[in-house]
Amino acid sequence: MIPEASGAAPSGEKPRRKPLPEWARFLIKLGALAALLTLAFTLVLGVHVQQGNRMHPYAEDGDLLIYYRLEAPEVGDLVVYLRPDTGQPTLSRVVAVGANRVEVTPSGLLVVNGLVPDERVFYPTEPIEGAEIGYPCRMEEDQVFLLDDYRPIGVDSRSYGPLPRDAVLGKVVYLFRRRGF
Repeated sequence: MIPEASGAAPSGEKPRRKPLPEWARFLIKLGALAALLTLAFTLVLGVHVQQGNRMHPYAEDGDLLIYYRLEAPEVGDLVVYLRPDTGQPTLSRVVAVGANRVEVTPSGLLVVNGLVPDERVFYPTEPIEGAEIGYPCRMEEDQVFLLDDYRPIGVDSRSYGPLPRDAVLGKVVYLFRRRGF
């Protein structure tokens, strides 16, 4: 029989590992947290910095918005979408979803399916001159009609018509005011 060397594990047992130093455990936890946040902000959430005052008074230039990607937009939701003329992410409000008939009257009214929706918007909804969209605008089932809150300077569905739902990146769930910093 061969004697066992001192310090070696008895036969059948695995040798014990030295515990990781505290700094190594911290780095592993930090890496796991970073991976989790990256995954969350890539697949579930998104971040948008508002440019300009087209959504005044709700959001103004420089405000930071967090949006949720996994929910379909509904009427009244603020959404971040890809603007068709520039391809840039932009913020607007959903005023119609699905197969609807939308009309913007010369007198400044928004009419959806013959009814004036109850909106908390301070500015009239007038057609944009030179836009190619005609009224009444008939939407398809997979489309959304978006309007900015500060409508006199807005560039929204009055300019380029209804958008496909897949142009919407997500619904705004939180706004951080960054004005005055």
